[in-house]
Amino acid sequence: MNLIYEVLFLTLMNKIIFLFLFPLVFALEFPEGFHECSLRIDPSTEQFLKEMNKEPPIFRNYPIEELRKLSYKVIDLAPHKGIKDIHNITIEGTKNPFGLRIYVPEQEGVLPVLVFIHGGGWILSGVDDYDYFCQELAIRSKAVVVSVNYNLAPENSFPGPVDDCYSAVKWVEKNIKDFRGDPKKVVVGGDSAGGNLTAAVTFKARDNQGPQFIGQLLICPVLNHNFETLSYYEFEKGYFINKEDMMFFWDSYTKDSHFDYNDPLLCPLRAPNLANLPPAFFVIANYDVLRDEGLSYSLRLHRENVPVKVRRYPSIHGFYGFPNIGLSETAINDISKELINFFNK
Repeated sequence: MNLIYEVLFLTLMNKIIFLFLFPLVFALEFPEGFHECSLRIDPSTEQFLKEMNKEPPIFRNYPIEELRKLSYKVIDLAPHKGIKDIHNITIEGTKNPFGLRIYVPEQEGVLPVLVFIHGGGWILSGVDDYDYFCQELAIRSKAVVVSVNYNLAPENSFPGPVDDCYSAVKWVEKNIKDFRGDPKKVVVGGDSAGGNLTAAVTFKARDNQGPQFIGQLLICPVLNHNFETLSYYEFEKGYFINKEDMMFFWDSYTKDSHFDYNDPLLCPLRAPNLANLPPAFFVIANYDVLRDEGLSYSLRLHRENVPVKVRRYPSIHGFYGFPNIGLSETAINDISKELINFFNK
């Protein structure tokens, strides 16, 4: 009889462990939101791709100067409702001066700060291209947003953009009070290549005793020079950015520079130590060749005791910048909420 009770007890305990404790331990091993994703592509993204793939962009087919002209578009830079002031200033970089655009919302008093570093494969785009995005983040998160117009590669190859962005955050630390920003409440963030530069800036800040950040925002970031991940194979064709595009961007960024792909300032995912970096919020697109390196970096940060939250979207690289994709507004709202969470801690 005792043996029967022992068997029943052990069976019950196994069920409790399997149903309750195992999922808890499993959850602790991964960042919040890491596994939360839809397997079905967003319908508006699917329609966007259908139209785009009739004449897919082939970045590598053009000289960079021509590519910049082709990607240029007339943009309405008027202040949005909720923006009080927009300041365009120039600061000194390591080699050449570069611009900052500072968005101050209508809220009174001293405000938290987001330093935003734009994407574009290190060779394209600028503060004009991200004007709508940065204005909306300033309004919705009630923060001063400093958009960094760093000098582009290949004219300013690695580590030039990293140095420019680090100069920008040091300038913010010393001067943002003049624009009602709080230098003790600064988040640094960026998308795509700007996410790569964001991660690099957090390394430089950690290893050079500042500036201090209360958080980092990594949106579809480039984090490693590795084209053999599952996501690179899954989304090799027809999903906007592909392997050949990324190879072209990497080659342009490192042209005429002395570099080592194991340098964390170039490939943050290869850094031997991720401890003591700022808390991170990741935006991951499930149909993006960069998906896996973003997830890998979030997991490494989490396992080195950096607070991490991940939000995954059933869309493509850069979806947050395409008005025709419905999830773009969702992402801007989600990012704004996470910025507010950083600011309120």
